[in-house]
Amino acid sequence: QGRVKFEPGKADPKGSVMIQQLKPGGALMDVASYKHPVMTFLGKGDLKFQFENETFHAGPFGATTISGSLTLFSPCPTGQVLDFSTNKCHSCPENKEFVESAGSCFCIAGYYEVELGVCAKCPSGC
Repeated sequence: QGRVKFEPGKADPKGSVMIQQLKPGGALMDVASYKHPVMTFLGKGDLKFQFENETFHAGPFGATTISGSLTLFSPCPTGQVLDFSTNKCHSCPENKEFVESAGSCFCIAGYYEVELGVCAKCPSGC
């Protein structure tokens, strides 16, 4: 809820920082405090990440490390793209084609992207 300062060229914040996680329903939970160079966990619950089996106890109180393994993203075969929210590979949606050099899907000729992931037919002159 305050400002965080970083020294030029440094990734770690300078000063004290409270690490929080947004919980279901919108409540913030204090997970750890950080004062360079030490993170200290508060032992107040679990850290929940996106995928199944990605819940880790944030403690015990005073711990400076916790352990756990996050799910690796799935490798996709050529011609498919990864949906990062589900960790599943999919073919390109309608009116898109896979461009191997970019590893992504783009609108086919004669179409343009009207919103994220949706291609519409170009009006004349497009």
